Amino acid sequence: MAFRKTLLTAVLVFSFLAHSVCGVTQSAKQPDPSQAEIRTALASFLLAFNNLDWPAFRGCFAADATMFHPAVPNVKRIDTPEEFEKAWLGVFARIKKSSGRNAPPYMNLQPLDLRIQMLSQEVALVTFHLVDRSEEHTSELQSP
Repeated sequence: MAFRKTLLTAVLVFSFLAHSVCGVTQSAKQPDPSQAEIRTALASFLLAFNNLDWPAFRGCFAADATMFHPAVPNVKRIDTPEEFEKAWLGVFARIKKSSGRNAPPYMNLQPLDLRIQMLSQEVALVTFHLVDRSEEHTSELQSP
């Protein structure tokens, strides 16, 4: 199967402090997030991103999330909820338009070289490369 690839290096920090991440909560009996819980949170994030489901995607981030956006017109630190929403909704619109699809999923992102590092009992650093393996399009995470 031939496919075009877009590579995006992603770094996610999953926090399992007394709240849910992407709808995943941890048991009160076990304070450490398991690899399975972290992978479930990652799968929820990828599903929301593939489907361009803004409420589910936004729920994967803290309300006051800070990010360094790699694409024009937002090549800067994004550190307010308004900037975060504007930057990501612009990305969503470009992906949806370039996909040529009218319904989800708009992408088929597959994490490669997944690495999970526990930074503490409550925080995991998850790093990976994202490749869109959609046969119909390549997601444009850079400027159009």
